[in-house]
This record gives sequence, structure tokens and C-alpha cells, in this order.
Amino acid sequence: MKWLYEDKTSSRRAGRETLSTRVMFTQSDVRKAVQALYEAEKSFKLGYTEPEIKDSLLVYLPCIKFMLDNFRQRLSQWAFNVAKDHKWIYTSDAIKEPTYFIDRRVMEVRPGPRSTKNVELL
Repeated sequence: MKWLYEDKTSSRRAGRETLSTRVMFTQSDVRKAVQALYEAEKSFKLGYTEPEIKDSLLVYLPCIKFMLDNFRQRLSQWAFNVAKDHKWIYTSDAIKEPTYFIDRRVMEVRPGPRSTKNVELL
């Protein structure tokens, strides 16, 4: 997540007490939200419906308290799409209702430089 502060005091519309903040979310934020969701509910919850996983991911994204409801809905849809595209969550064909599960391999992903252990260099 990146914070970009802009001072809008020079604008005619904005008063001196106004501060505008722009927040950029990245796929790393979504991965951290999926990891936090897995850690928080791994012994309680096995599968999620689409609305449940969207709401659950949104809880673990930073600064959602300060966002409007319309933006929260768009953010939860974006986070869901990112998690699905990167295969951090998946659905099973064995169940009639679309039920989403968290891939346990997402827990193995850690930030930092990649290790060269057990890698053959050509």
C-alpha cells in the first residue's frame, strides 16, 4: 500500500482544513489479506461463498474504515479478482454452489529476496 499526500489548500473549493489522501493498493496487500484471513480462520472455516470471501478480504485490507461504501465494494471486487487470478483462492467443481477455498501454498510466500537454495543454475 502506498500513501500519496496531496495538499489541496490552494484550490478554491477546498478550505485550509481540507486534506486529500490517495491510497494505492497492490497485489501484495491482497496476498497479505489472504494470509491473515487464513491464519485467523484456519481452524473455524473451510470454505467461503463469494460474498463471504469478499467481505472477509476487505476486513484485512488496511484503511477501509475511512472509505465510502461504494469504494469498499469496488475494492473488495478487485481484491477478489486479484486473489482468484493469482490462484490464492480457488473453487471446487465437486460442490454445486461456488465455494472458495484458500490455497495453503499462499502461506509459504514470504517477502524478501528469493533464495537460491536447491536451485540449479545453468
